[in-house]
Amino acid sequence: MAKFGTGIEIDGGHVRVVQGKLVKGMFHPTRVDETFIDGTVDVRSLTAALGELRMKEAFKPGPVQVGITGKEVILRYTQVPPVPDWQLRSLMQFEIDEVAEQGGSSVSADFNLLQGNGMSEEDTVLLALARDSYLETRAEALAAVGRKVNAFTPNAIALFNAFLKSGDIPADQTVLIVHFGYETTDLILQQDGDLLFARNLSGGRRLYTDALSGAFGVSAQKAESLLDKHANLAPRDQANYANRDEERIANSLTGVSGTVYSMLNAAVMFCRQQLQLQNLEVDRLVLSGPGSRLRGLDQFLGSSFRCPASVFDPTDGVDLSQLDPEDAELLEGQGTDFTVALGLAEAAVDTDLYNLEILSEAERKRRELMRGPVFLIAAAVLLLGFLVYDFLTSSSDLTVVQADLSQAAQLVRQRNRTERSFTGLAEENETIRARLHRLEREALPGLGLSRAIALVQKHLPEDLWIKEIRADEVKIDSEDTLTTPVVVVSGYGKEGREALPNVFSDFRRRIDAEEELQVVFSEPSTQLPFTFTMTLSFADRPPVASDDDEDGDQ
Repeated sequence: MAKFGTGIEIDGGHVRVVQGKLVKGMFHPTRVDETFIDGTVDVRSLTAALGELRMKEAFKPGPVQVGITGKEVILRYTQVPPVPDWQLRSLMQFEIDEVAEQGGSSVSADFNLLQGNGMSEEDTVLLALARDSYLETRAEALAAVGRKVNAFTPNAIALFNAFLKSGDIPADQTVLIVHFGYETTDLILQQDGDLLFARNLSGGRRLYTDALSGAFGVSAQKAESLLDKHANLAPRDQANYANRDEERIANSLTGVSGTVYSMLNAAVMFCRQQLQLQNLEVDRLVLSGPGSRLRGLDQFLGSSFRCPASVFDPTDGVDLSQLDPEDAELLEGQGTDFTVALGLAEAAVDTDLYNLEILSEAERKRRELMRGPVFLIAAAVLLLGFLVYDFLTSSSDLTVVQADLSQAAQLVRQRNRTERSFTGLAEENETIRARLHRLEREALPGLGLSRAIALVQKHLPEDLWIKEIRADEVKIDSEDTLTTPVVVVSGYGKEGREALPNVFSDFRRRIDAEEELQVVFSEPSTQLPFTFTMTLSFADRPPVASDDDEDGDQ
């Protein structure tokens, strides 16, 4: 692990950077800075901003994590039965390809299991996707100032990691943590240090800036100044207005606060639906980011959610002793603004934190190459070439030549030992390959389930519903001694829809047209409700209908 980790958050036009190192489990920030981009964030403007921050001169080399959020980033949830890693990667690739096809552009992605929802027998997978064009803008700007992106991480995950390192984690309580940025809002739900849910939303502090600017006819800069000096968003029965102007400002922003609560409450409801936790309630609310500094916002949202609310300062859990006075003053004064950047920097050097890292296509291929045998062989060839060159250029007399010959003989012996070692490794590899083949045969039912789900998603008409998809085994000989794995799909038609037999016939025709697939249909019911069953086999021999299907014509 590299010594120094750097986190970069781009919040609208605000660029925040934190760099630090991990010492005995405690993160020590060593450099903190921020700047502002007035206008569109593109390669040119971001390069200029990073140059203004003196990224190449003032920040040490090391892994760089860049936060991502907004409409170019998608967080999706999928519930799957416990499956091997290779099968999970296959299922997630199907999701990734689907999003890329719908969006009409290439995407990069990463996924990880959620830690919470232990009551479910299925695993919940969090899948993060981002458009490559969005990632490339940030990667190109950093490359222009001499830095390379190690990974892109959703702001919500950085928020979670920052809270793990510096937050107060109450036992047996569900905590809603919200990073209220200028342009976007990122939130997570955690319970006992486990991540339950993460989401990114449009809208942030600028909602208040625009509302105040429109209500009083002032510039955005003036509206920001009024917010800092006179905003009081506390509920009216708790607010203590200093003067009439402060009350007028509060009245003009009441509707915005209501919108913010509705936005957060909708996210909590979505979490209940995704994780099937209908009794999930927020026990505590924690705010961070520039929006959290609006006076009274924590009181308003705490009253709306009917739970305690507070502002999170991530500097409570880090050691600021290695910062120069100017950086320490910036972090202590606006520490909550740097929550995401701090969480990104911490994750760059702390492998114990929750990992969700999206790599660009070039970086992914580079890492695969570095881990592969081709790189090791190339390194060995380069080393041998250097030794030969050194031998030819340094043998100026007989004594040196004899010494080099002795060294070369030793290298030959080492090479022979290495070749014997590689031979043993090749034999071991064949053994592993055979064992893997047996495991893949054992995993055939799970693979059949995933292929069956893909077929149903591809061909099922909207007038038919699926009731159950399950793996089973059926006999393939008359003596019941041989069986083959199959997938049984049962479903029914939507009530009140006409011509269901015709709809089913068309569905059956499309399934039958699939190649490398054996399928047996039971005849659908002739009375309401309309039901059907089909048995799918991806093996070499066709399935025999189960006893449940024998009452229909095959």
